[in-house]
Amino acid sequence: MIGTTKLIAAAAATMTLVGLSVLDTGASDTAEAATACVNSTFRDGSTGHCVYDIQELVNDRGIGPYRLTVDGVFGAQTKADVMKLQSAYGYTHDGIVGPQTWRLVCQKYEATGPQVDAGCKAIQWG
Repeated sequence: MIGTTKLIAAAAATMTLVGLSVLDTGASDTAEAATACVNSTFRDGSTGHCVYDIQELVNDRGIGPYRLTVDGVFGAQTKADVMKLQSAYGYTHDGIVGPQTWRLVCQKYEATGPQVDAGCKAIQWG
């Protein structure tokens, strides 16, 4: 059985191969694509690969006694966990992942994984 991450990667590669954009942001070059997530805002009802990254990053932050299902759909549970994370760190807890919340979820930036996919490296930290 193929894992979700491998399935998504295969679908993205296929879309790229046939000339379809993997991102729904209209980003056309590699630099834009690498920062498309952190330069966008996501909320309840959002879908796509950036939401996968948000869910993985929220899971990495260890909020709640369970892990979010990483399905690319920003639903009620994703919103609730984003709000818990925002509240725990003194942020406005609105459940919206915009510039401030991206900085929060990207704090544990590493050279691989969803942090790279989401464009965490592009955030100006200072």
